[in-house]
Amino acid sequence: MKNKDGVILTLSGAKRKNLLFSCILDNIRGRLQPASAHLGCWLQTANCKLPFSSCWSKTKRGRTLSADMRRELRVNTDGSFPLPALALGFRPEFLDFKRGIRVGNLEDNERITRLLKLALEARYGEAFVTERWGRGVHWRWIGYLTRSNRAAKPLSSKVSFGCAKLFLEMDTSERLFKCGMQVERGLLKTNADTRAMQLREDWDWHRLVAGLRTGGALEKQLRRLLLREGFRLHAGAWDTSIEYSKSIFPGMAQLRRALAAAPATGWAGFVVYYTMTEDEVRASSGLDLLESILAVFAEVSPLMNLCTQTRLKERVSTPNDS
Repeated sequence: MKNKDGVILTLSGAKRKNLLFSCILDNIRGRLQPASAHLGCWLQTANCKLPFSSCWSKTKRGRTLSADMRRELRVNTDGSFPLPALALGFRPEFLDFKRGIRVGNLEDNERITRLLKLALEARYGEAFVTERWGRGVHWRWIGYLTRSNRAAKPLSSKVSFGCAKLFLEMDTSERLFKCGMQVERGLLKTNADTRAMQLREDWDWHRLVAGLRTGGALEKQLRRLLLREGFRLHAGAWDTSIEYSKSIFPGMAQLRRALAAAPATGWAGFVVYYTMTEDEVRASSGLDLLESILAVFAEVSPLMNLCTQTRLKERVSTPNDS
């Protein structure tokens, strides 16, 4: 069926998902009117058959959602995933417990890197940088840091090592999916080949270590996350087997000793994370998993804010957002 412009375009099937997602991306990037009605909304029904021309209204600055399309949307006020559900193509099987997190050979609306980056930028109203460990179709680790925090570093603004990050990881050896926040130490002793990975004075690591004080804000956040919310903590050299949890909660002096004991020629880190088993992932929908990851990020962001130069602050909704 053709619309009045003679274009055969209805929001249905895979093409509907990709079209809606690309329009949302255009809006976020500023090529369309920056109306946040694109964000924080779910499609109320999967049977939306509005012609393309009926979905958008022209304004002096571009296109925005039409009144008809707004009636097909309901504003999401519970802080969950800020995209129309129908536009999401991510599936649980993209978290592969043998090979890693699948990111290659996918459409934009299926790729977890793109979806989470868009959601974080919508939630906090600032640009994020995506980092990764892996190659090819499957990656083992994906990290997100704010561009503003990296830019604030006078010595390390060109690299991401010095910044606290939100992350997700597929631990194929333990067969666990992990997500949370981490701060890296880098190397204390370097050579000509590893000079770029040396700990510098402006890294977030120093703020973390200074904050590990009994009764301090950092300890309060760790107590909340480990004792109440079921998170885990890794502190020290990457290859150490010491892990902290609700049953083994460390004192702040113990944590400082663990961090100080990490070999000077190796990487060290401070990682607070939540885990999901393969059965838990397979029992979830793609949307459930995306919302769960964002919920974890929201839980650890107060802790991360204690380590960074710039702070994450959620956008405040206004009447114009709906």
